[in-house]
Amino acid sequence: MTSTFLLHTSEALAEVMATIRVSGAVLSLAHLEAPFTVASGEVSTGVFHAVLDGEAWATLVAGGEAVHLRAGQVAVFPSGAAHVIASNPEPRTAPVPVSAGGDGPLPTMHVAGDGPTTRILCGTITFEDSPVFTVADTLPDMVVTGSEASPDWVHSTVELIADELSSDIPASRVVAERLADVLVVRTLREIVGTGLGAGWAAGLRDVQLASALAAFHRDPGSTWTVAALADAASMSRSSFYERFTTVVGSAPGAYVTRWRIHLACGRLRSGESVSMAGRAVGFATDAGFSTTFKRLIGMTPSAYKRSA
Repeated sequence: MTSTFLLHTSEALAEVMATIRVSGAVLSLAHLEAPFTVASGEVSTGVFHAVLDGEAWATLVAGGEAVHLRAGQVAVFPSGAAHVIASNPEPRTAPVPVSAGGDGPLPTMHVAGDGPTTRILCGTITFEDSPVFTVADTLPDMVVTGSEASPDWVHSTVELIADELSSDIPASRVVAERLADVLVVRTLREIVGTGLGAGWAAGLRDVQLASALAAFHRDPGSTWTVAALADAASMSRSSFYERFTTVVGSAPGAYVTRWRIHLACGRLRSGESVSMAGRAVGFATDAGFSTTFKRLIGMTPSAYKRSA
C-alpha cells in the first residue's frame, strides 16, 4: 500500500467522517468465566464489544464462521445484528441473554464458571442517518478491528475508558463517552483501510475516486457536475463515470444528490429553515430543493422538518 494511496484515502475519509455523525456509548462491562455463551438479540443501534483481557469467539446468529477475539480487539456489529459471544467457537453451554447490574459506576454482567476469565467492555454505536442514507447499510454485519499485529491503539483506548469508568473523578463518564467516540471513529477508519464496506467506503479505497469524494464532501454546496468530479479525480469524464458507478454502486450525479438531501435532513432536524438548508447543500432555488427532496424522501422539506 503506497504512501500516496494512504494520503488520498486519509484525506477523503477525514472529509467523509466530518459529515457522518457517529457516536459511541459505553453501556456495561461483562465479567465472563468460561465456559460462557452470551446471546445478544437484534437491536436498532450498532453494538461493539471490546476485549479487555482474556479471549472469546463472536458469531452472527444469521450464520457464518466464529471469529476469535483476543485482548485489544473489538467486535463491531454496525447494524446491531443478533450475535453470540462465547468462550468456544462451538458453544457448549446454553446462551444467556445480555443483562447487567450492580451498584458500581458501570453496570456489570457476571457469568460464573470454572475456567479462565474474559472481560469485555460493551457499548452502542449511533449513526445519524436519514431516509436516504444509512451508514450501517454500507458496512459488513460484523467486523473485528485491532489486528494481532497492531492492537495497541484499541487496547489503550479501551483501558482508558475502563479506567475512567472505574474512577470517582468528576466528569469521568463524559470523558469515557468521548473516548468511546474515538474508538468508534477509528474503527470505521480501520474498516475502510482493510478493504471492507461498500458504497462510499469502497470509493475511498480507490486513489482517484477518493480524491473526488474528498473534494465533494469538503464542499457539497458547490457546483458538482460529473465533469467537475472527474477533474478532481484527474480522469476523463467517461472513465470516471464508469468507474464511480461500478465501485460505489451509484452514478455520480445520484450520489451527489442523495448526499445533499442527507445533509439537508440533518439541517432541518436541527431547526434550520428550508431555504437555508437547501442553499447550504447546493440547491439554487427553493423549488428545486423541494422537488428533489419530495422525490427522494416522500414529503416536502417543511413536512419533514415538522415531523423531525
